[in-house]
Amino acid sequence: MVFTEKAELHCHIDGLLDPPMLAELVTAGLDPGISATALRAACPAKSLKDWIESYCAVVNPAVMRPEILSALLVSHIRRLPAQGVGYTEIMVSGMLAGEDEGAVVDIFRKLRTAVSEAATGAKVRVELLVAVNYRSAERFSHQVQRILAIRKAGLIKGVAIAGQEPRPALAASTDEFSRMRDAGLGIEVHAGEWAGPESVRDALRHANPDRIGHGIAIFTDEALLEEVRRRDIHIEMCPTSNVLTGAVKSMEAHPIRRARELGMNFSVSTDDPAPFGCSMNSEYELLAHVFGFTGADFENLRRNALRSSFADR
Repeated sequence: MVFTEKAELHCHIDGLLDPPMLAELVTAGLDPGISATALRAACPAKSLKDWIESYCAVVNPAVMRPEILSALLVSHIRRLPAQGVGYTEIMVSGMLAGEDEGAVVDIFRKLRTAVSEAATGAKVRVELLVAVNYRSAERFSHQVQRILAIRKAGLIKGVAIAGQEPRPALAASTDEFSRMRDAGLGIEVHAGEWAGPESVRDALRHANPDRIGHGIAIFTDEALLEEVRRRDIHIEMCPTSNVLTGAVKSMEAHPIRRARELGMNFSVSTDDPAPFGCSMNSEYELLAHVFGFTGADFENLRRNALRSSFADR
């Protein structure tokens, strides 16, 4: 099947490094200090535990350096034309630490420059989001100050509340979410992946998100499902990721089938393409094979993603 042009909204920068990309970095003199053998053993991961212990524990600490992240982004962007991706949003994590707010802004400025140059060459539009692992309201308030500074510099389009579930309730940070929204930032919350419907309700009530990442649990609660439909909240679905991490028992059991039947606002993304061993091409092929998605279905995915993107924020 020939697929339409794709748009991807849910992809993490710390899930990009695979063995071929590592070889590129080393050749360019940017060795992150990761064993090629260890990385090959971790890609693709075999389970949630394997992903956390074999990939995240090894890769994340090594790549969280500005020069490495920049190189990862450039390498990833250069691959996108072969996948038919015309628009993508990348979630950048781990760059809000440090004492100097100006230095944090400068890091994102350099990332944005590298992204713009690579995107122009690849003829792909690429926007950046800040991804935050929500651990406490106090910590988040400090992070929001930096996020707003990066936004003021015109370097990001949105913020994603990521990290493993369950997380602390977001109620204590309602004002912080309002501040980000007032600054024009799009808001995405990962919810309902491993936690139940209440994680999604918490996000809807206190973060007022434009989009929900994963959202598996939405389909287990009819009242919640109706609220998401009524509010036309976009769901970023990541089928391969959800099966590998155990968020769903099998691909056939994935709620993407029901989302299509209901005509919901959803799209498909890779999440972490390196450890999950997927690409936008393979995700589309999977949907065609398992669920019988047609060309019209794939065009709807693209339209949903573009109208729910943070491109014009």
